[in-house]
Amino acid sequence: MAQHLEAKGATETVERRYTLADVASVSLSATGITATATVEGDEVVFDLSGGTAGTTGVIAATFTMHTGETLVDTFYVPIVAPGATGMTVRDVCEFALRKVYGKDETPEASALTDAIERLDDMLREWAVTGADVGATFPLTESSVIYCKPEYQAAIKHNLILCVAEFYDMPLTPYVVEKARRGLQLVKSDNLPDARPGAGSY
Repeated sequence: MAQHLEAKGATETVERRYTLADVASVSLSATGITATATVEGDEVVFDLSGGTAGTTGVIAATFTMHTGETLVDTFYVPIVAPGATGMTVRDVCEFALRKVYGKDETPEASALTDAIERLDDMLREWAVTGADVGATFPLTESSVIYCKPEYQAAIKHNLILCVAEFYDMPLTPYVVEKARRGLQLVKSDNLPDARPGAGSY
């Protein structure tokens, strides 16, 4: 069964812990990230470094138990840019659907599913048109999108535009302008000469 570890910055060296009773030793094979692991009692301690922002490191771990049996599991580690913060796909979709259902109302499951699909489509399109926010696909309700804090408003308000069309909902000039400016910011930040280490930022 796949496990998800907390995201790490591309330039960070971090420690992540995983509880597993009766484990004696562990061996790893990692892709897209540098990983080692040691056993401390009933915890496996992962030491993680490297990776490229916007990708996901994959760690295949083989655990040998004190009983002699072995367990194999896969761990996924999102790699984010320095200063990135996370928001769940559900949070983004509920934000957009408030305009339809009201501030304190819970959207129907079918509406949430539709919003997730529209968000997935939108961010995939962004990724290939110069507005990559580093999302890992496919998106699910519990997926976490790690990105710069200023990208979060852009994603939320552009999703409002997507769901508004489906529900034939009128849009305020504020939402339209917020979405437009947010997408413009993401695209300008993705320009090669706007990246850290490539001239002025």
